[in-house]
Amino acid sequence: MSTLSDFFGGNNKIGINGSGKQVYYAMCSSNTSGGFVYFDENFRLVSVQGSDGTYDIAAPVPHNINVGAQAQQIVAQVFYGVTSTATSTAANATINYMSATNSCGEFGNSEISVYSDGTYDTKYHMSNSQYNKHYLNSYAINSDNLNKRNGYILNNGAINCIDKLNANYNYPKLNTSAYTVSSLHTSMQGSASYNRTRKEMVILSYASTGGNYNVITFQNLDLDLYENPSVAFTRPEVVRVNSTVALTTNWAVSNNESFYNLKPVLSDNGNVHVVVFFSANSQKIYKFTRSGTGAITATNPATQACTTSYGLDQGFQYGQRQITSKDGTTVAIFCPYYYYGTGIECYMINKTSDSYFNFGNTNSGDGIQVLPYKDNGWVFIYAGNGYASNYTGNYIAATYLKDSGGSFTQVGTTKVFPAHTLPNTTNYTGFTQVIDYNLLSTNIRGFK
Repeated sequence: MSTLSDFFGGNNKIGINGSGKQVYYAMCSSNTSGGFVYFDENFRLVSVQGSDGTYDIAAPVPHNINVGAQAQQIVAQVFYGVTSTATSTAANATINYMSATNSCGEFGNSEISVYSDGTYDTKYHMSNSQYNKHYLNSYAINSDNLNKRNGYILNNGAINCIDKLNANYNYPKLNTSAYTVSSLHTSMQGSASYNRTRKEMVILSYASTGGNYNVITFQNLDLDLYENPSVAFTRPEVVRVNSTVALTTNWAVSNNESFYNLKPVLSDNGNVHVVVFFSANSQKIYKFTRSGTGAITATNPATQACTTSYGLDQGFQYGQRQITSKDGTTVAIFCPYYYYGTGIECYMINKTSDSYFNFGNTNSGDGIQVLPYKDNGWVFIYAGNGYASNYTGNYIAATYLKDSGGSFTQVGTTKVFPAHTLPNTTNYTGFTQVIDYNLLSTNIRGFK
């Protein structure tokens, strides 16, 4: 008999609809006649699920799902609060657009939770904020801890462990509790990075206008042995080191986004990359080498330009996001190029080689969504108007994998999807990796 550990540990004996196939990605539509299209790790079709729960493993294009009034009601419940994803571009969006660039994040798409057996969970409305995934994706830090069910977040001056399969930012994982970081600016969100090779966590804390930060490093910190932050950070072997860094070179805009929502990545050699989104201006990457308790000045090796675009100052649901790869060796940090959630500027950072590669798309009408790909790569999806008769309006724009030279190599370009959700008309779908993506193994039952 299969158990939960069999399934979520990657030894999938059941799979979607009993097929043995694992779902890695979902195309989601909030149309009243919509539903989901499920893909494997290579974006080959696994299944189409109608809003009435109907499966078809060998779905043709277009897929004809028989949808009645009951099914329409189900869709309305599942996508409650999602704002006209079906008929409007992300350029017109505010906070609830499933196809927006910054709906993506460490915990999957902010508007929906989908799992590798094809089950899904509804999007919670904004007023019930403790369940809102925008918070989780805003507060997520990058971490390569071994237990991939454990996600870590930083908000309100504290580190918490979150169970990714039952994620709620206001309630930590069972039998864990928060560690409050003394003297940390409480407005910081997601500004930390854990490196298990070094057993260190680096946290940046706002010090003064113009790019000056306190650097807090916890050494000998083992989140594999001690997943509970209140235990891990207070172990006798853990040492805290305080220093400062100036990210002042080419500092562009002083606001809440640049002050509090910047994202550091700690490389295996101890260097730190920091990505800062200067809303309506640019996304910059900085780099510095820590040196004990001394002051540090970071360099600014690269800048990607943005136009009118929203950050943390317009609300927690805006601004840049980050996602950690399945193997924990790379991190993608990205922001919208334009307005609410269209286009993209992204830095893919390789922790192993202490290097980065940038990707950008200056589209001003549709979201460009980034999802983890394979063990250490990234896929960029053009989330435009796509359906069976307009399949080139919604497609994979590029895929990258970490290469042996320490950078990233593009391994794929434009690829249209083998199926789309109904209706066969205007349809701006959103995409997500499954919540248990990091727990899945490749080549299960030959479905690689």
